[in-house]
Amino acid sequence: MPLTPAPPITTLPGENKKNIYIIGPRASGKTTFLGALLSITNYSKNKSHTGKVTVDTRGATRQLESTVRDSWETKRPLEPTMFDGSLQDYEFSITINPKSRPTEIKLNAKDYAGEFFQELRRTDLSRQIKPYLLDCLTNANGWIVLLPDFCLEDRGNEFSIVEDIDGFYRSVFHKLLSEFPKDDDIFSLDELTKIESNLRKIRIAFVMSKCERGELWTRRWEPERDLFQVHLSNTRKFLRENLSLRKNQIDFFALSSFGVLPQNDPRPNRLNLGKNLQDGAMIEETGQWRPFGLVNPLYWIATGKRWKDPSF
Repeated sequence: MPLTPAPPITTLPGENKKNIYIIGPRASGKTTFLGALLSITNYSKNKSHTGKVTVDTRGATRQLESTVRDSWETKRPLEPTMFDGSLQDYEFSITINPKSRPTEIKLNAKDYAGEFFQELRRTDLSRQIKPYLLDCLTNANGWIVLLPDFCLEDRGNEFSIVEDIDGFYRSVFHKLLSEFPKDDDIFSLDELTKIESNLRKIRIAFVMSKCERGELWTRRWEPERDLFQVHLSNTRKFLRENLSLRKNQIDFFALSSFGVLPQNDPRPNRLNLGKNLQDGAMIEETGQWRPFGLVNPLYWIATGKRWKDPSF
C-alpha cells in the first residue's frame, strides 16, 4: 500500500505556506544560501542514509536555480540583491524522506538586501526602509538571520570591516526586536498591535554563515556554545537574556553553503575571487560539494525541532 504524504506541516489556518525571510549584513551569503538550498536535490541522492531531500521550484525560484547553476559552472559570482524598494518572493517546497513518512515544508522566502540590515542602526527611518521593516515584523512566520563573524560596511563605494562586530550585531537586534516594535513615532497603534502579536509566535534562526573557514568548521556541531558564545558572546547573551521572546522562539545554527573538500583535503571548497573580502567567493569544486546546515534552520522554523542530520 503506497504511503500517503502528510499535509504540509507549515500550513496555518488561512495560510498556504510559511513566510521565511532571509536577512543579514552585506556579503553574509544570503542569496548563495538560497541558491545552494535549491541545488540540494541531487546532492541528497548521494547521501547514504534515508533522509533524502527534494526541492520543487516554480516561477522566479526556478530562474534563481538556473542562475545559481550557471554561476557555479562559469565561476562568476551571483549579483548582489539590490535595495530598490521591492522584494522578490521565492516559492518552493522541500520534501524530507519522500519515500518514507514524507514531511513537506512549503516556503515563501524573501531575500532582503544587506543594506536593510545596515540601515537598522539609523535613528530615523526613510520611506524606503519602513515598508521593509513593517513587512518583516508583521508578515514573517520565521527569519533566518545569517551572520558571519565579520561585517562589511559600505562607505562611499569602499568597504571596511566593522571593528566591534559583536557590539554592532547587538545594537542591530536591540533596535529591530526591542526599540522599533514599541516606537509610535514610526508605526501607528494598529501597526504596533500587529507587530506585538506576530513577535509572540515568530521563530528566529540565528545562523553563523561561511563555516567552511577553518576556525569555524570544527566548531559547527554546537554552534551556540562553540561559535556564538566564542565569537559573538554579547550578541548571544542579549538574544537569550534581554529579549521578551520565549526560549523556544530562537535558536542558533551553523551553515556552510560551499562546505569543504573531501576528508583527505579538508580545505574550504571556496574560490576567493580577489584579495579582499568584498571581492566575494565562489564554490571551487562543484563535483565535490559537501554543504553543511542548509535544511536544519528551515526545519526548525517549520516544526520547532532540529532535523536529525544537520550536515546538509
